[in-house]
Amino acid sequence: MKTIVKTLALFLFLASANIMMAQKFGHINSQALLAELPEVKSANAQLEALQKQQQSKYESMVKAFQTKAQKYAQEAQTGTMTPVNQQKKQGELQKEQQSIQKFQVTSQQELIQKRESLFQPIVNRVNEKIRAVGKENGYDFIFDVTQGGVLFAKDSDDVTALVKGKL
Repeated sequence: MKTIVKTLALFLFLASANIMMAQKFGHINSQALLAELPEVKSANAQLEALQKQQQSKYESMVKAFQTKAQKYAQEAQTGTMTPVNQQKKQGELQKEQQSIQKFQVTSQQELIQKRESLFQPIVNRVNEKIRAVGKENGYDFIFDVTQGGVLFAKDSDDVTALVKGKL
């Protein structure tokens, strides 16, 4: 009985070792691959243009605010403004400052949404091609070295060229 159990355990160990040896592993550097794609360069250019546009608008809003704040400070200092008008101007300046802050937050959200809408289709397409290369070439696993998931890769094939060929 003990010999049957030992034989069975040895058989299972050898079978699992053979299965592990039969697996085919590959790796890819997806960040390097994405950086080479013209679609990514185009998306980055669009994002940069949007960011410059938003920055320009923000700077003009801040400049206008600063001009109004300086004018208010001068008038308040010289005493040419009544206390009621001072209070009114302070309220207007606070509203304008809040508007600038709101613009900043909205701009950042808009940039994030734009980045996602531009890059998600590209990433999906690359992932689809990676899966296709994996299936066509019999890979059991393909690891992305940019994700930090692989610290050592023995007998691993770099499939970047195969995926580039599909793109």
